Order: sequence, then structure tokens, then C-alpha cells
Amino acid sequence: MPKIHSNFLVLSGCLPKFPKIRAELVANPALIPGAEQELLRCFSPVFHMARSATCDVELGGKTIKQGDRVALLYGAENHDPEGFENPHLLDIHRENASK
Repeated sequence: MPKIHSNFLVLSGCLPKFPKIRAELVANPALIPGAEQELLRCFSPVFHMARSATCDVELGGKTIKQGDRVALLYGAENHDPEGFENPHLLDIHRENASK
């Protein structure tokens, strides 16, 4: 699915669940770009991405060998309290939503 379609599905599915946020965006469309990033952070249309390690590396005290399959779990990263203050809160004013 092309990125724009999956992003649209996430955004159109989320806004009805947050009527106060939707009203704020209608009243102030300049907030839409940041809100889009925050909604995608909270409700990513992509859950994970698999890759193969290209070289041996140690990560978090574990050795990943060249050729091992690894997965990036977006939900874990996007809700990490070390990366986002109040990570489970939908905040369309969040400064680092696109991080």
C-alpha cells in the first residue's frame, strides 16, 4: 500500500475517536502537519520491519551475527518513555513527534 494511502487510513480512522483534537485542527489548520506526525507516532500503519544484519554487532549486551534476521518494532520505539515524555498520550503539540 503506498505511504499516502496508509497514512490517510490511519488519520481518518483516528480523528473521529478524538473529537476535541479534531475540533482543534478544524479551528487551526496550521496544527495539521504536527498532528499528522503525532498520530502516525501513536498509530503507525507499519508495525515492524525485518532486516538482515550486514555485520556482527553487539546491541544491548547481545551479539547479532552477520545474516541474523532482526526486526524493528515501531510500536515499541514510538512509545518509549526515554524518547517521548508521556509516550502513550496523544499530544498534537508534541515537539518531537517526527523523531
